[in-house]
Amino acid sequence: MTTFFSVSDSNESTQIIKKSEFITTVVPIKDEEDAQSKINQISDQYAKANHHCFAYLLGNHQEIQRSSDNGEPSGTAGVPILEVLKREHMTNLLVVVTRFFGGIKLGAGGLIRAYGSSTSQALTESHKVALIKQVELKIHLDYNQNDQLNYCLNQVNVQPQQTDYDTRVTTTVLVDETNLENFKQQLIELFNGNIQIEQLEEVTTSKPTE
Repeated sequence: MTTFFSVSDSNESTQIIKKSEFITTVVPIKDEEDAQSKINQISDQYAKANHHCFAYLLGNHQEIQRSSDNGEPSGTAGVPILEVLKREHMTNLLVVVTRFFGGIKLGAGGLIRAYGSSTSQALTESHKVALIKQVELKIHLDYNQNDQLNYCLNQVNVQPQQTDYDTRVTTTVLVDETNLENFKQQLIELFNGNIQIEQLEEVTTSKPTE
């Protein structure tokens, strides 16, 4: 299963190539409306720039992919940015490369390399996070089983999100989707089936890569 990544916060990187200044802005995004809003903000911030080329991806498996050359020759800016993002398995992410033309034409190949390398450099300098698909579980058990459950959770490195005490104890946890069935089976065997596991929604959480 492929792990996809995003960034924890916005980042900006600059490089000069043959007197042209390339300012690359990396921004986490929630949806297409958010992406367009961020593109407009960056365009306004650098209103005197010659080009604001961009690409973004959205969805757990990069289902939405958009790019724009914004006046550069077709295929020389937006697509190279997008290809770097796809290669690095990035999603829920916008990259805008703003260019201030320095007077020297780079040619199609030079532009492709410039926009691609600007994107790669900015990603390298960003704080990446892994996007992990998890499943929320509610575990219902008796009070005399609670210590054993907590010990088990600690052993498998699963942190309780919430614990409610009523007629029974209910502990809410998030479990990686890839480990879900093994985790549930462990609990069933540990408590000889005398435990109730309620499976709720899937969520995507982020974990630092460093």
